[in-house]
Amino acid sequence: MMPERYENETVGQMINRRLSYAKEQLTGTLVGMLDMQLVECNEPENTFVYLAKTEPWMINFHGTLHGGMCAMLADQAMGHTAFCLKDGPGIIPNIDLNVKFHRPVIAEDRVLLKVRLLSRSKSLLHLSCEVFR
Repeated sequence: MMPERYENETVGQMINRRLSYAKEQLTGTLVGMLDMQLVECNEPENTFVYLAKTEPWMINFHGTLHGGMCAMLADQAMGHTAFCLKDGPGIIPNIDLNVKFHRPVIAEDRVLLKVRLLSRSKSLLHLSCEVFR
């Protein structure tokens, strides 16, 4: 199991450490199969942008990113972000995932996922995620 945040570690550094850990240590799992990287981290603005590689198995009959795969990528990006933003030890499960599709995502090679922390309370983090090609 991956350790909690190191002393003086930024959120961006911890996210990168989690992504590396997943790729190296969790092979064969869904999170381990995803090629996701943090490309922008704006901690003061609580905005985090990920780049995720799409694979042929993620595509639907129309040649676009399958809606379930889009939701899964968003869930993974928000999960990494939430874990690294939480206060103290422990997990931070997703308690509600609401997906709205505005237009198809043409799955070329990679997609961008922009995660924003909208609000935080003592026990909840409210995040949003937009997916772009």
